[in-house]
Amino acid sequence: MTFSLPIPPSVNAMYVNVAGVGRVKTTTCKQWYAEAKTEIMMQRRDIPEVADKATVHYVVPYNGRRDLDNYLKALNDVLVSSGVLPSDRMSCLTGVAIKVGDVDRVEVTVTPA
Repeated sequence: MTFSLPIPPSVNAMYVNVAGVGRVKTTTCKQWYAEAKTEIMMQRRDIPEVADKATVHYVVPYNGRRDLDNYLKALNDVLVSSGVLPSDRMSCLTGVAIKVGDVDRVEVTVTPA
């Protein structure tokens, strides 16, 4: 299953510490999750469910100031919350590859393991 998603916010922009509450999602984070989940649902209408174990490949746009691993948290979480993956634990996610490419969105490929 292959689809594209908007570029996620940096992990640093996803959460804020609130006194007496702890870490909470920022408005930027909530907006990105809503947009990404909608796009996943629109793009996978006729795609069957993924097996209990899967490998995920991401192609992300070049951004010389951003850490590559900074993409993974939001992307893995939205795949789980959208039902594409049962979990992002190692027992379900058998591999993750991330590559920089000539893209303006994040290209996602999920392959049953």
